[in-house]
Amino acid sequence: MQLKANVGPQGVALGDGTDTPARAGRTGDLIITELHGRYFEQTRSNRMFSAANQASQALSVGLATAYTGCLLYNPPGSNKALVPNFVKFALLSATTFAAIGLLGGWAAAGGVTTQTTAIPIQSNQIGNLSKGVGIALSSATIVTPTYIAMLTDSNQTTAVPNPTVPVDLGGVFIILPGGFIGFSGNAVGTGFGFMSWCEVDLPI
Repeated sequence: MQLKANVGPQGVALGDGTDTPARAGRTGDLIITELHGRYFEQTRSNRMFSAANQASQALSVGLATAYTGCLLYNPPGSNKALVPNFVKFALLSATTFAAIGLLGGWAAAGGVTTQTTAIPIQSNQIGNLSKGVGIALSSATIVTPTYIAMLTDSNQTTAVPNPTVPVDLGGVFIILPGGFIGFSGNAVGTGFGFMSWCEVDLPI
């Protein structure tokens, strides 16, 4: 079967449901490059949300169930899957860390049993007041967490570590209803956490 495509740019704003041919380059190549930024389409569809600590926050040590830091929770019955994209925890305190990583957990009745302190959530469409279904927390009681990823290498001095860029998880984790992820280190430190995620309808 031969695929036919039109040569040249298509710079018009097409309505949803519009039939349009594929776009080709002048040497017969099929154009599949991004017209906008990587997350533009999900943000345009208002599926992208973010949360960040609004004040310096102590970070939980290890796999403590009395959690503090920056945690994203998908409550049971949400009918959504949460796909974390960018994450970062910026340390403010001078401390010795072996590593900072992500912990995660799940329970059918809800992996977060107490939502102690909420973090404000906003749509990545700045000015859109919808909040999505994800719940961000700086303090909570969680069940049976395990480490699922490491984000930073060791900082074996008492100086504040060098700056790091946010980590793009690239869709490698999906939080189903009842699940959560959060930052964790092996020693007490303070800082600001940040997470951005996409909310996808179930089933996936």
